[in-house]
Amino acid sequence: MLKRWKCRCLSTMFVLPLWSLITAACNENIKVSLRACLHENGEPREEAVLPYSKEKPPSPVYMPDSGPFITIVFSTPADLESLGKRKEIHHLYYKVFACSSDPFDAELCSGDVYKATPNEGEGQKESEAASGEGWYKIYIPNRLSQMGKCGENVGGLDVAVELEKIRSTGLCIVIGGGNMLGGGLWSNSLRVPVALTGDSLEINQGAVGVQEKY
Repeated sequence: MLKRWKCRCLSTMFVLPLWSLITAACNENIKVSLRACLHENGEPREEAVLPYSKEKPPSPVYMPDSGPFITIVFSTPADLESLGKRKEIHHLYYKVFACSSDPFDAELCSGDVYKATPNEGEGQKESEAASGEGWYKIYIPNRLSQMGKCGENVGGLDVAVELEKIRSTGLCIVIGGGNMLGGGLWSNSLRVPVALTGDSLEINQGAVGVQEKY
């Protein structure tokens, strides 16, 4: 009887860590919905959700370091902080890319994800909060040239081609993060409702919508 109990305990000791590894190695899809786009001149001052590093070393060179920005407010049924910790992701971030490109092959720049404040979301926050959705925001560069400078630090990326794709097919983002096992969490892509005026991105508030693509 004692031997049988020991065997069960040993099997449990091995199965649980193995299951944790399998879970972490899998990708989990999360659904995000675009809620608002806002112009922002200053740099973000909030504390990021699962940032690149809590010790604040130099950020990766593909992250924008100055404004102006466009703030994108989005919601999701997932608790991104809890889910990110469970999936053991390195950090939570966004990717900016041309809508006709693959975000994992042609990302131009990326940055941190923040909790949205109560006055953001153009009045939709209160009505949606009851459904249990969490609200977040990101800051993307408001200049195509700034995205290009970030993209120049991504090895093997033809920046000029990707910028031209943005002009012709639009600008998209995904939210997520990876871990050391090749898994993580990733969202559907969101088409950012902007039009290019020279080098600047102008928000088309009448076209706020969602493009879902996993």
